[in-house]
Amino acid sequence: AIAQFTSKFGLIFNLFFCVGFFAIYGVSFAVLRRLGILPVLAAAGALVFSLLPFHFWRLWHLFLATYFVIPIIVWLCLRIWSLQDQGSGNNGKSLSENKAAIGLAALTAGCGIYYAFFSAMLISSTAVIVALRKRSARPLAFAAALVATICGVVLASLAPSIVYRSANGPNPEVAVRSASHSQILGLNLSLALLPQDDHRIPFVQRLTERVKTQTPIVNENSYAALGILSALGVMFLFFISLGSQTPRSRMEVFEVLASLNLMCVLYATVGGFGFLFSLF
Repeated sequence: AIAQFTSKFGLIFNLFFCVGFFAIYGVSFAVLRRLGILPVLAAAGALVFSLLPFHFWRLWHLFLATYFVIPIIVWLCLRIWSLQDQGSGNNGKSLSENKAAIGLAALTAGCGIYYAFFSAMLISSTAVIVALRKRSARPLAFAAALVATICGVVLASLAPSIVYRSANGPNPEVAVRSASHSQILGLNLSLALLPQDDHRIPFVQRLTERVKTQTPIVNENSYAALGILSALGVMFLFFISLGSQTPRSRMEVFEVLASLNLMCVLYATVGGFGFLFSLF
C-alpha cells in the first residue's frame, strides 16, 4: 500500500518499520482490553511489547519484526478455550466472534510463513488440550476451520512460486535447511531470559558476557532476549504451568497463556519438538 504513494525503496522500508510500532501497539492494546485489563495497564503492556529488543534487531527480516499478529494468535487460542463456556443466550455474539476469528486467521496467514506455521501449531495444540479437558469435539472442529483458513491463504500466496518452480525447477541459490539447523539456531532459554548485550548497567553486562562465554553456541539465538518484564512474565507462566495458584477471576486467561508459553518453549528450544518436526 505504501508503494502506491512513493517508489523510493528506502522511504518505503522506513515507513513500514515505523508503522509497525503503531500496529503492534494498537493490536496489543485491543487484545489486552478484550481480556479485561485496565486501560492504563493495557497501554503500558502494549507499549512494552511494541518496543521489544527483537523489533530493532531483526531489521533484515522486516516482516518478522512487525509482530502484531502475535496478540491475534493469542486471542484466537483464547477464543477456542472459551467455546464451551458460552451459553445459548449469546449465539449472535458468538457467531460474529467466530467470523472475526476466521478473518483474523486469514490475516495471520498473510503475514509470513513463520507466523502462519506457529499460529496453526498453537491453535491445534490448544484445541487438543481443550477437547481433552472438556470432553468435547467442538474446539477441534473450530480449530480445524481456522487451520484450514490459514493453509488456504498460505497456498494462495505461494501459488505463483509453486507454478514458477514447477516450470523452471528449484532455485539453487536459496539457502538449504536441514534438521541440524533447529539445533544450531533453536531457542536458548538462558539467553532469552538474560539481559541484552551492551546493557547500560556494568554488572548486568558482565553477567551476560560471562554466560555467553560458557555457552557453546551463540548466534542469532541471542536476539531472543526478552527484557526484564517479559522474562518475569515467562517465569510467572512457568509457575502457573506447575500448578501455582492464580486469582479465580483470571484463572482461564492464565491457564491459556501458561499453556501457550509452555508449548512455544517445548517446540522452539534446542532439542525440543521442533527438531523432531524438522526430520520430516
